[in-house]
Amino acid sequence: MLIKHKYVHASDDIAQYTADDCGRQEVTREGAEHAVCVIGEDIYAWSQSNYDMGLDPWFMIDHPDDRPDARYFITGKVADQFFRQRKMSFEEIQAIAADITFNDWTIYVGRKGEAIYLQIRADGEDNMNPGEKMTWSGRKWQLSEYMVKSEVVRTAYKAVMCAMEHEVSEQFRYKGEPIYDPHMDVEKLLELRQRDDALETRSGGAHVQ
Repeated sequence: MLIKHKYVHASDDIAQYTADDCGRQEVTREGAEHAVCVIGEDIYAWSQSNYDMGLDPWFMIDHPDDRPDARYFITGKVADQFFRQRKMSFEEIQAIAADITFNDWTIYVGRKGEAIYLQIRADGEDNMNPGEKMTWSGRKWQLSEYMVKSEVVRTAYKAVMCAMEHEVSEQFRYKGEPIYDPHMDVEKLLELRQRDDALETRSGGAHVQ
């Protein structure tokens, strides 16, 4: 994901030379996506045309674009912390998940292609059909081989919290109906929200919390 800075003179690669001068590291498009989507860090793009005109060649972007000549950079601190560390193997991530317990739920780590994900799986009662048993699974949470152990554990915690909220939303009922059912059709919710009488307010127009 890191692109080695290998110029000898500034004129060999002015972008990398300037990046070193301000503490930045060039990365591949994959590295830029990882920085934004997984680490949550800013990325910088290099504009050769701006440099040639004597303008600031750096601009911050929130996602890599599709330009074939695009060049992306991250701060040296981010590169040292998340990219130069040893990658964890799939088996190491599985071993971390195996040490996590909550009720009788399974903290499953799988992979689809090159992507690694964490997912809550469990056997229990079907909330929509009381008395019937079912096996259910939560949403997939993307993991990275560049995560540290604490990040994997924290992701599992967030997955459990999300699954718990899902269960509560299915089991909470008003007049016998799960009014906060997480499986509600979003288009139907939109239709309801667009009705003039969709909101209940107190006198004076204050919204009910």
